[in-house]
Amino acid sequence: MRIVAMALGASILCTAARAPATEITVTDCTLAPVLVLGGSTRIDVGANDLVLACPLRPLSGTRKIKLRANTITIRGPDGGISSDSKGIAIDLRADDMIVIKAAALEASDGNGGMQLVSRNGFDIENAVLATGAGTLAGRRTTIRCTAPDCPLTMLKSNLLGHYIRIKTLGKIVAVNNTIVTRGSRDLIDIRSLESDADLCCTKVDGRTEGNFVVQAFCQVNLTRSEVHVGEGILVTSGIGDGGCVGPTSTLLTGTTLDNDFGKLGEIVVTADHDDATIDIDQATLIDDDVRHPGDVSTLNGCATLPRSGCPNVTGTAATDS
Repeated sequence: MRIVAMALGASILCTAARAPATEITVTDCTLAPVLVLGGSTRIDVGANDLVLACPLRPLSGTRKIKLRANTITIRGPDGGISSDSKGIAIDLRADDMIVIKAAALEASDGNGGMQLVSRNGFDIENAVLATGAGTLAGRRTTIRCTAPDCPLTMLKSNLLGHYIRIKTLGKIVAVNNTIVTRGSRDLIDIRSLESDADLCCTKVDGRTEGNFVVQAFCQVNLTRSEVHVGEGILVTSGIGDGGCVGPTSTLLTGTTLDNDFGKLGEIVVTADHDDATIDIDQATLIDDDVRHPGDVSTLNGCATLPRSGCPNVTGTAATDS
């Protein structure tokens, strides 16, 4: 009888643990659960889900904003976050997901940045994530998830800043976005450590010292994307040692990779340690390395024309110089 009671108690506890989180919607950003704590404006709803449906700005006496919840949803057009603080001005931490729909997160100080960390991934659509203002570059924008297979979906959104770092373990689907960096030594660094990185139809604009890096455990898809940065472009698929169900190729079909302004740099594209295919059909590849006359982009370790002599490079580029 005691065993049955213990089993029943364990079952009740397990059922309670699986109960869905309560959704807490904030429509007035001056009232609880918005509060001042440790010199910051904070909303912390613990294991519950937070929906922010009002424009959140620092309360009196504070400049930084911190949100904690199971799932954080920022829903426009009314919901959004802005801060003029230095350092990490906007800090979001979710035990499950971070969802941003038709909303803006703005850290306007020239030395301000933002950090978005979730356990199970991101769903960002029609959003604006911006650091700095005017000619000010802002600092680091970090988007990171931590659980195995945690994905990032980012659609029709604008990222503006200085250092933009995106790191996931799951698949990245970031399609039809615009990413703009400004300031000295700007960087865009996108990595899927256990899956694919799909950046189809995305436009990237960097400055004279700008660098662009995309790495994926399996496939990288930059089809019909445009990348214009002043210094280096590094694209690498198949960074793992096997374990991909699908292809480990790099797709540059109709893609533009251009570093023909600003400082000297290299364009280096590698598909699975030179063993997988790079498709350059109708691509525009412009490498500015005047230190080596006649040098072109390095594809699977090959920097010579015609590309028919390069290992695992297919298609004919529209421009290859």
